[in-house]
Amino acid sequence: MNSSQLLVDKAPKVKAVAKAIVHWVNKQGADSHCLARIFLVDSGITVIVSQIRCHPDNSYISSGMATIAEQLYKEFPSKMTLSPEKVVWIKHYGEFSSFDGIEPENFCELSVDYLNGKFEVIETSPSLTSQQVAERLGHLDIKNIYDDLDEIGWTKHLGGVRYSEKALQILAARKTKRLAKEFQNL
Repeated sequence: MNSSQLLVDKAPKVKAVAKAIVHWVNKQGADSHCLARIFLVDSGITVIVSQIRCHPDNSYISSGMATIAEQLYKEFPSKMTLSPEKVVWIKHYGEFSSFDGIEPENFCELSVDYLNGKFEVIETSPSLTSQQVAERLGHLDIKNIYDDLDEIGWTKHLGGVRYSEKALQILAARKTKRLAKEFQNL
């Protein structure tokens, strides 16, 4: 095989421009969270919201999508530049969504709009088929969810609070700085 055979004319996958844990209070009054990834594609925006396991209080992203959309527009105004009805909104579920870990990976497209001063979920499509996922999302660099969670230093979903190595280093540096400051004040 020569080097010219290694060159493949494939467009690189679009990487997320933002990844974040979004927090909200669910209908039962429990703290809830999910992973949100924002992709800028040509002149469009695709947002994938992944439900991650957190606690047994039925924190489903379906009931929190309006709040999640509102949070993303507040936190990422330079990325969320289109009106909500022009954004492709995807709900994402899988074995990472519950502690029993038996749910198959599932993508659903939905519509979000901003009406009368508030975000509203208009409709939800049935689950996308494998072919539809490949066609609609195949150009996106959708990493393994655990890789994305590790990249942003989030490991709480694994059961109990655990920190990545990077997060532990940051916490140790902060503690050292605080102790040095306290020592100077003695």
